Amino acid sequence: MAKSVETKVVEVLDSLQKGVSKLGKEVVKYGPVAVDTTLSVVRINGLANLIPGILSLIIFLIMVWLGVHCFPLKEDSGSFVLGLIISIIGGFISGCFACAVLSDIWIYVQVFNPKLYIAKELVEKILDRS
Repeated sequence: MAKSVETKVVEVLDSLQKGVSKLGKEVVKYGPVAVDTTLSVVRINGLANLIPGILSLIIFLIMVWLGVHCFPLKEDSGSFVLGLIISIIGGFISGCFACAVLSDIWIYVQVFNPKLYIAKELVEKILDRS
C-alpha cells in the first residue's frame, strides 16, 4: 500500500514538473507581448484620465474669452449681466475641475512612464493588504 502511494506522489510530481516546464516556455514565448500590451493599456488609461482635464481647460478658456470679448461693459441690459454671470460661474467650475485633474502627477507618470505607475500600484496593493 505504501508503495502505491509513493508511486502516485512521484507521478503527480512528474506531471507537475512537466506542467511547470510547459508554463515556463509559454511565459518566455508570450511574456514580452504581454508586458508591451500592459504598458499600452496603462498609457491609454492615463490618456483617458487626462482628456477630461484638457476639455475642462478648453471650456475654461472659452468662458474667459466670452466674458472678456462678448459682454462689453457699456451695456446695461439684463442679458449682459446674465451672460457675465454664466461666464464667471462656468469659468470658475471648469477651471477648478481642470486644475484638480491636471494637477495629479500620477496621470502624467501613467502616460510617460507606465512601468513606474505599475510599480506604484503594486506597492499600494501590498501595503493595503498589510
